[in-house]
Amino acid sequence: MSSMNLTRRHLLTVIGPGALTVLGLTALPHMARGALTGNVRARVIEMVDEASDAVMEFGFPRALNRTNWKLWKRPDLGLYVFVLDSDGKLLLHPDRRGEGQNVIGSRDALGTPFIRNMIDAAIAAKGGGVWTRYQWADARTGEPGTKHTYSKAVGGVIVSVGYVAAIS
Repeated sequence: MSSMNLTRRHLLTVIGPGALTVLGLTALPHMARGALTGNVRARVIEMVDEASDAVMEFGFPRALNRTNWKLWKRPDLGLYVFVLDSDGKLLLHPDRRGEGQNVIGSRDALGTPFIRNMIDAAIAAKGGGVWTRYQWADARTGEPGTKHTYSKAVGGVIVSVGYVAAIS
């Protein structure tokens, strides 16, 4: 099955019905009439950079209490920061049910080990930011798309923000 023909049912079959809610790793895209608008990528980078700076200054999780919540979540853009440790344990996510779970073995609908790839790429970037992509469903619509996630390894954690672009 090509990535252009993925359906919500196929995603749920491959990754399991609880994965979309339990893992909660789908960022909500900044949408207007179904298309990405504005410079979402710049906002994603800005969020990761600001959260990474806070982690460097205060450490994680102290950075959460020492900074404004808007640093970690931008509901106006449908974006949020999520944090993993280098072993794949989810440390911070808006859907708190996933926090504390090890998600290193997560794979997208095409079998890509996206969490492992995200962690490895961020660590290899040695403090620089790096983009990864994988197939994921939009949290609001359930429609399949490509999730673009920007990550940095800093202070012993991986700080990430991503958005889903619909498959057209």
